Amino acid sequence: MDRNIVTTTVCKNCGEVFERFSGSTKKTCKECDENRTKIIHCRGCNKEITIKHTSKKYLCDDCVEASQKNHFKNKFEQIILCPQCDCIVDTVTKKGSKTKSHRYGRMCDTCRDFYDSIRFIEICNRRIKPVIEDKIRLIKCTSCGKEEKEIVKNTYQAKDIRYIICKDCKNKKKQESYKKMSERMKKQNPMFNIEISKKAGETLKRKVKSGEILYKRGKEHHLYKGNTPFGHQVRSYLYKIWIYPILERDCFCCTKCGSNKNLQVHHLRPLRDICKAIFEKEGLEYKNAFFLKEENEELFEKLVDLVLKDHKLEDGITLCKNCHAEVDSFYRI
Repeated sequence: MDRNIVTTTVCKNCGEVFERFSGSTKKTCKECDENRTKIIHCRGCNKEITIKHTSKKYLCDDCVEASQKNHFKNKFEQIILCPQCDCIVDTVTKKGSKTKSHRYGRMCDTCRDFYDSIRFIEICNRRIKPVIEDKIRLIKCTSCGKEEKEIVKNTYQAKDIRYIICKDCKNKKKQESYKKMSERMKKQNPMFNIEISKKAGETLKRKVKSGEILYKRGKEHHLYKGNTPFGHQVRSYLYKIWIYPILERDCFCCTKCGSNKNLQVHHLRPLRDICKAIFEKEGLEYKNAFFLKEENEELFEKLVDLVLKDHKLEDGITLCKNCHAEVDSFYRI
């Protein structure tokens, strides 16, 4: 039989129709169930009381009030005992008829002092560690057999000898591994082969001459770092004609301190003034000479020749780096 089917029946008390599931034995409606009552006798005064059929009340209202008043009027003395030695610690007055005559509470003074002393000793034993003397042991290299001494501090189980690999042996192994790796790379790289590198160089030169490969110059070059003045461009032409003869004249020694290291040639007439005088004669501006070599190579070579001719051996002195910095502020660090 399906219990989800809803059926209609007549209430036994009020005679109204109500719905219920098939299979249920319900004979009254919901309103009649809520208003349903029963009659009982009070256990205190044996008086008849009407209550709902679902309530568990067994006293009338007068008996309930009287029992609550008597409950709070009654006072009892409760004994508090020590949980360790069962001795009386304290007595407390409490209200209510359901209170116990004794209960376990805090410890007495003697038990508390005893357990506090035990805890204090345990804490001290945890914190304090035994003092151990320092130990000297040997350190031995496993590859070369080199021995050294080491001081070990506060160790319980320190061995007499410790085996390691020293720094020198480690560096040797690293160098050997790097050499093997470089040799392996040379074998695998075809450009380390002399024949292949020659062929690659010849083909590159041929393509540059024929015009297949075009190198960008000036600002368009990928290694361009900024503008270079005319004086810096001329310095590369001065070595053979002017710098080296002055060094030979002064026997490759500083004329001030006599040292033969970090030698430089100092201009008695500044190079800037020489270049400016030549540009004024030619009717040009010295400030706008940064890209002269790229714009007009013939004019650049002509100006370089005039600057070289104007350089005389009497206008230069050999100085070391430190002496040159004292004389000329441009070379100071």
